[in-house]
Amino acid sequence: MTSERALALAHLGRFDAAHGASARDPSDRGRHVLAYIAAARGRFGDALTLCRAITSPGADPLATHRAFLTAASVLRQMGRHDEARPADVSALRLAPDAAGRAHASIGLAADAVGRGDADRCASMLAEAGACAPAGDWRVAVRLGWVLAEHAMLRDRPAHAAEAAGAAAALSRRAGAVRHEAKSLLFLGAAMAAAGDERAARTLSAAGTIATRIGAAPIAHVARALLEGGQSPHLEHG
Repeated sequence: MTSERALALAHLGRFDAAHGASARDPSDRGRHVLAYIAAARGRFGDALTLCRAITSPGADPLATHRAFLTAASVLRQMGRHDEARPADVSALRLAPDAAGRAHASIGLAADAVGRGDADRCASMLAEAGACAPAGDWRVAVRLGWVLAEHAMLRDRPAHAAEAAGAAAALSRRAGAVRHEAKSLLFLGAAMAAAGDERAARTLSAAGTIATRIGAAPIAHVARALLEGGQSPHLEHG
């Protein structure tokens, strides 16, 4: 199995299959798949250690671009937004194509959410949308997540629910269960903010899916929201 196929499986939430293939792949791209899985499962320290090795001088450029994206998402989840931004800037500089530029721009938009800068977030979302390749489900889903976050920052929960709901539907069509769970998490949070009585059911569904596939951060935030807590920033590709 190639590293690209392993990464595709990881993006779909099939972590065990992706890990089994990547554990036997010593390449930088194979190690990035392991970093992505570690991040998705909540092993942030392991993910950052792997990413640091991949972003060292002489590493595979595509793997380095991806590792910067993954490191930035982990740092955001840890609340380290000022450290995440330089990683996203590096990912943008190394972007190999339009999808890579879109992912890095989405990351920079998410960094702005973490700093409470709605205007900067909107600017980067516009840049991401302008270069987003047609038909790329993952770019579209991640764009939907940060559109939802931006709407919540602007106190527009109905707009947030619309963006998150579209991301959930797209994730479901793609068979990407982790992305579906994450989208439902944003949808449930937006519903709760809007006073929608379906919020608890939606958050419960997000937690159930996340627990089943081992996506611990999503499951943790779903439980916290169901218990009446506030959601930390959770943007991760």
